[in-house]
Amino acid sequence: MEISDFISLIAVVIAIAGLCHTVLTQKRIQRNEIKRSTVDAFNRLQNEVLDKLAPLNEENAILVTENRKDNEDCRKAYADYRTLISRLDHFSVGVKEKVYDLDVIDKLAGEHLIFLLPKIKPIIDVANERCDPPKYYQNYIGLVEDLKSKHKS
Repeated sequence: MEISDFISLIAVVIAIAGLCHTVLTQKRIQRNEIKRSTVDAFNRLQNEVLDKLAPLNEENAILVTENRKDNEDCRKAYADYRTLISRLDHFSVGVKEKVYDLDVIDKLAGEHLIFLLPKIKPIIDVANERCDPPKYYQNYIGLVEDLKSKHKS
């Protein structure tokens, strides 16, 4: 092997090492950006949705759904809750599509999102009562299932 061949080989090795370093750095930057955007999006979700759903409990949800046809306040509350749950479902799409990081969501509020489902389930059930299979809010339900699987141990 001549010296020029050896130098060429070293240059190729250095180029490959540089490429690997660039790829790994880019992946790390991308992971960090996903985590940052997850925290930002969750903060908005907390302020705009979860804080408004916090006072709701299963009994109130049942009351609202049962009286929504006869009582204007219940009709408005039902519509408002559906809007909030839709926003929660849209956020869940981001988690499902890996735009947001499931592990970060779990650390921020995994148990809260799990315990929220029974509180809002009566509203979800009414929204889906004419759908077979259910089609509304299934992304949020899937997110809860994913979070539950992380808490099985």
